[in-house]
Amino acid sequence: MNQQLQGQRTLGSLRIAASTVGAGDNEITFTVSGSGGSESATVFAPEGELAAFHGKLTALATEKSAAGGGFAIGRDQDRVVFDSKGYDGGQYQFVVTVARGEGASPAVAFAAPVSDAALDRLVAQLGQLASAGEGTLDWAVSA
Repeated sequence: MNQQLQGQRTLGSLRIAASTVGAGDNEITFTVSGSGGSESATVFAPEGELAAFHGKLTALATEKSAAGGGFAIGRDQDRVVFDSKGYDGGQYQFVVTVARGEGASPAVAFAAPVSDAALDRLVAQLGQLASAGEGTLDWAVSA
C-alpha cells in the first residue's frame, strides 16, 4: 500500500455486506467505524475471494504471533487491509485500513486491541457469510 495514511483512529465496529454479482463474484461493502467517524469502501471480489478472506482471517486468529502478515481485499481501486501488529496477553493489536485508489483521499487506519473472543466472533460470522455468498455481518470490537 503506497499511500499516505490520514491518521489512525480507534476501531469500534465493522460491517461487511456482500452481494453476488455475475457468476459467483461478489460486491463487498466494508464500513469501518470508530473514533472520528466511519469510512466505507466497496470492492469487487472474484469467485472464491470471500472464502479466501475467511481463510486468511482464520489463520491470523490461530497463529497468535507477534505480528501477522496483513492482507488486502480489493485490487487496483478501493481496498481494505486487515493486519495484526502483534499479540500480547490475549489481545491482538488489530488494524483495519481503508485505502483508496490512485489519486484519491489518503488511507485511514482504524486500530484497537481485540480479544481472542472478539476475533473468534468475527471469524465465525465471516465463515457464515462466505458460505452463504451474500448477506451482512455486523461486528463490534467489544460485545
